[in-house]
Amino acid sequence: MGTVTAICISKQRGTPKQPVFSAQFVPDYGIQGDAHAGNWHRQVSLLQQEKIDAFRERGVAVAAGAFGENLAVTGIDFRALPVGTQL
Repeated sequence: MGTVTAICISKQRGTPKQPVFSAQFVPDYGIQGDAHAGNWHRQVSLLQQEKIDAFRERGVAVAAGAFGENLAVTGIDFRALPVGTQL
């Protein structure tokens, strides 16, 4: 089981995502209030927290949402999940 370490949204496309305390997830849409939500193939973007941590270990100051992710999570190996997996 994974753990969510950050939830991030952006009000407009092309702008950095900002951390929020909570979010409303809408089936077949994405996160309410996120510019990338909608009726298409990539409604919620996930990133392993370990990837963010690796950048930080190299001295790069990256904040949650810097990579455009909606959710940063630990404990899930995304490479091991088949295409089409729903979480």
